[in-house]
Amino acid sequence: MLNLLNEKVSHKSLGEGTIVEVEDEVITVQFAKKTSKFTFPAAFEKYLTAQNPAIASMIQGMLGDIKAAEAKAKEEQKARIEQRLAESKVTTISTTRRVVTSRYSKYVPSPADIVYNVPAVESLGEILDNCATLDGYIKSKKDPEYTYALELVKRGTCFLAIEKDGQYSFYPSRFIGYVNNTMIQHENNGAKDGRETNPAIAGAINQGNPTPNPNLDLLYKEYCARLGFHASDKGTFGVERKFWVINI
Repeated sequence: MLNLLNEKVSHKSLGEGTIVEVEDEVITVQFAKKTSKFTFPAAFEKYLTAQNPAIASMIQGMLGDIKAAEAKAKEEQKARIEQRLAESKVTTISTTRRVVTSRYSKYVPSPADIVYNVPAVESLGEILDNCATLDGYIKSKKDPEYTYALELVKRGTCFLAIEKDGQYSFYPSRFIGYVNNTMIQHENNGAKDGRETNPAIAGAINQGNPTPNPNLDLLYKEYCARLGFHASDKGTFGVERKFWVINI
């Protein structure tokens, strides 16, 4: 670690401070009104700024190296997962109808692939980006993404209903509730939980909790029919489906 003792830093809300202790990856900063601990160098990405230009430059270089390593690891992880998804493909032949179909077995991530720190959405724009991702999977009709998206819609219990050009589309909350979500990321998110995504979505669209709505449930079933499958009367485990609705 750099020799940071007695270096001056600035904090967005706490003002100017001095680094008074460095231990492993934690630095202690004495401000005028309080003493705070920060993770190094991550804190210099959002919260702290070194006043010494040379120190600031070296810290930014360290942050750049960390981001590059994380990006490389993510690409390697993606390649491993795509390979495993390809290996999970099973081709079946119907002897009565002479039709060849493909299905994908349930993907189970290895412990090395699981992540737990995927942030929840904070804005409508982030939600709509995820909705567009699901729309892209469905429109492509390319597996495994196509079948995966249909299964999310089929199994969901809480949905954001979006009216576009006189028709409604329905997006499952757990998928659209995490930032920049994809099939790969979602399957490896070891902490995905509707108890996290539902409040995040509600806050981002300025609505309360999703609620049952018989009219929207009928429109959901019509949407499923357009996608080519029959919707069940209830959501997963017999839970009543719930909805938010917005127009764009």
